[in-house]
Amino acid sequence: MDFSHVELSPQDQEFLEDTRAFIGKHVTDEVLARQLEFGENFDEQVHLALGEAGYLASDWKAEADGGFSPVRRRIFQLEIARAHTPWYHWGTTSVVARLVQQFGAPELTDKVLPGVLSGEIRLLPGVHRAGGGLRRRDLPDPGGAGGGWIQLDYQRLQDVHL
Repeated sequence: MDFSHVELSPQDQEFLEDTRAFIGKHVTDEVLARQLEFGENFDEQVHLALGEAGYLASDWKAEADGGFSPVRRRIFQLEIARAHTPWYHWGTTSVVARLVQQFGAPELTDKVLPGVLSGEIRLLPGVHRAGGGLRRRDLPDPGGAGGGWIQLDYQRLQDVHL
């Protein structure tokens, strides 16, 4: 394995500097203090800012579809980690969004993906067991009284064996 220093192109160096400045602006001492106090590893304002700036879309998409190049993806990941950015939910949301894209009806995909990439929608996987199933009522409702959920048709996903 080669651990030598990588010389960045001027464009990638600018991306590094811009990304570091962006994260420094949004991952404040207050954000980190909340993370230490509550341990949620998520900050909605940081997540929405990442979405608005296009970082979530670039991280989610393949390079051929307008996503990060491998170098920029690595820069982004390193800067997120170095700043201790609270964004645990993104990995889960990203995986579930790919499943929605691959197996979901076009209407569902069209409804969900823009919100995922903007940061406005976060997703979690459901677990279905024979004779059991996902009981949404056991999960906290982010919008209160059912207003924070998009109801997926889990019956259609049962036979996919995710």
